[in-house]
Parts: sequence; C-alpha cells; structure tokens
Amino acid sequence: MAGCERRMRQRLERAALVIAAVNLMCSQSRACEMSLTGRILSITGEIFKGDEFKFRDFLDSVRAKAATVRLNSPGGNISASGEIGRQIREAGLTTLVDARRDICASACTVVFASGKQRVYLNARGPEGVMGHEGFRGLGFHQGSIPDQPQASRYSGDGTAAMIGYFYEFGVPAAAGLVDKAPPERIYAVSGASALSLGIATRITGAHLASAN
Repeated sequence: MAGCERRMRQRLERAALVIAAVNLMCSQSRACEMSLTGRILSITGEIFKGDEFKFRDFLDSVRAKAATVRLNSPGGNISASGEIGRQIREAGLTTLVDARRDICASACTVVFASGKQRVYLNARGPEGVMGHEGFRGLGFHQGSIPDQPQASRYSGDGTAAMIGYFYEFGVPAAAGLVDKAPPERIYAVSGASALSLGIATRITGAHLASAN
C-alpha cells in the first residue's frame, strides 16, 4: 500500500511540473512586448495588469525618439490598456494599426483611440461580425471575463469601462461599436467607416514605413 501511495504521489508531482512548465510557456508566448524601431514604438501581444507600468518605464527610456505607437494585440486587461492610453495621450503620440499584418481587438482598441492622431493602414477587409480566428485590423466586442465558458463570459463592468475610455479619449463613436458583438465574436470596422466615425484620423494603403 505504501508503495502504491508513493508511486501515485510521484505521478502527481510529475504532472504538476508539466502543468507548471506549460503555463510558463503560455505566459511567455502571450506576454506583451515593447520595442522601438526608428520612431515607431511597437506593442505586441496580450496586455496584462501591470503592463501599464512596463509601458511607462519603456516610454520614459525612448520618449525623445518615439512618435508613433504601432499596435498588434488581441486585447487584454482593460484598466491596464486605459492607463497605457492615458500615457500615449499625454505624450501626444500617434497610434497605428496595420490591418494587413496586425490585430488590434477588444481592449487594444482603447489604446488605439488614445492617439492624438490615429492611423489605420491597409483597412480593405469586410465590415461586420465575424470570428476571431484569422482576424486582422480593428475589432470591437463587449467586455469579457477571462477563463469563463463562452455563454457566461460577458462582463457589464468591462463593457462600461471600455465605453468610458472611448469617451475620455474623445472617440465616442467607438463606444457605439462595443455592443455590436459578444465576447466570443468580433465586430470588424472598415477603414472608410473608421475614418467617417472619427475612430481613425487617417487611412492609407501605404507601407508602414510611411508612418515614420
């Protein structure tokens, strides 16, 4: 009996180590990264609570060089995104999304809305509700609770928080897009609509380098 219990304990310990390793790899693969190329500061990956402080420190180190913040993020923590947006607005930076290669969805759209100028590149795709898989460009949906089944993922508080940030950053039309899709779907906005609604201040099909 003692031998069986020992072997069972060993199996559980090995399983725990495997789970921990997988969780570490997932966390690392999803972590928000920040870099500077020329005058473009890039934010890539999911935004987590605490990344607002990481962004503050990075921005302080490159403030004299950075002019544009390029976004490639599926979203993440709404309050962290809002604080990053406030720092972008205070610094007077331009925000940019390239729909040909990048995604800016959910809470990332709050960061995009914070730009003094908001550039939407290569936004030629369809407009409307669609799935997340393979999506590129600006995408809106209701606030959600992480790690919940799809049927119970909706967050009224999260939705209200995103809407509040859109009004704070002077882009009220973006608030009207939040409720157009549930958390498990996404509402894609075309370049023409983003421009006419004031969500983007400029649209173009030019290469990213033109925003330098």
